[in-house]
Amino acid sequence: MNVHRSQARFALWVLFTINALNFFDRQILGAVGELIRKEWVLSDGALGALGTAFTLLYAFVGVPFGRLTDRTKRTWLLSLGVFVWSLMTAVSGAALSFWQLFAARLGVGVGEASCAPAASRFSCLVCPSASP
Repeated sequence: MNVHRSQARFALWVLFTINALNFFDRQILGAVGELIRKEWVLSDGALGALGTAFTLLYAFVGVPFGRLTDRTKRTWLLSLGVFVWSLMTAVSGAALSFWQLFAARLGVGVGEASCAPAASRFSCLVCPSASP
């Protein structure tokens, strides 16, 4: 893949932004969890289940996404992942119950899980290491 230097910089900034937003989104429940717990009168266990289910699903589906990254167009997989993640984040914001939020956060986890392997592989192709 022959990429001009300015295109590589742009691609890396886009990947950095996706990764940063991905990280912040994984932490958001810690910031708003107490408000959600009080509004819906949730137990600490229920609130913890939101984070645990998200993390486990994120880790579980990351492996197949890694394999898929090697077999499909990386830009397509990354774009689809960001779309699913964004859509499910909006659904999370509109959730009216614990179970709606639970399901939406699982969708967020699936969308986010596709980003790490696709972005890593894509950055390697855009900015290959120099040969000695």
